[in-house]
Amino acid sequence: MSVYYNEHNKVLVSVDCIIFGFDEGQLKVLIGRRNMNPGCGQYSLYGGFVRSNESIDDAATRVLFELTGIRNIYTYSCSDCEFSYISSYTEPTGHTISEVVTPPSCEDKGYTTYSCSDCEFSYISSYTEPTGHTISEVVTPPTCEDKGYSTYS
Repeated sequence: MSVYYNEHNKVLVSVDCIIFGFDEGQLKVLIGRRNMNPGCGQYSLYGGFVRSNESIDDAATRVLFELTGIRNIYTYSCSDCEFSYISSYTEPTGHTISEVVTPPSCEDKGYTTYSCSDCEFSYISSYTEPTGHTISEVVTPPTCEDKGYSTYS
């Protein structure tokens, strides 16, 4: 076996999702560029490994969502053989985004985190520069017996 996929069990089962659709009357198939080896950067079907706790259909649903964000696609499989197909496409619902503002500190930038309440999609933007230190000086004057000093905070 090659050096790829060494972190997985010795028996590897994978799924490839073949998604057909129509674009202005033309039949198209969904492909994307791989983001890992082997074949990093090359076009391929979307696919991934079946986890030990999931069915092949569940793996296909998970992989398709993780790699494309597409969900709610119905897969039909024959119980006697491996024939399956997908039907009943529904439009994505879109993200329901909430935002959390992290204000800047003296040394760290501030930013806004945008997160979808329905899935794990999130991103960070709207960076603001650190505020810098605001230094104030408190002068303690000398006394008859003690030295004077300044405290900066």
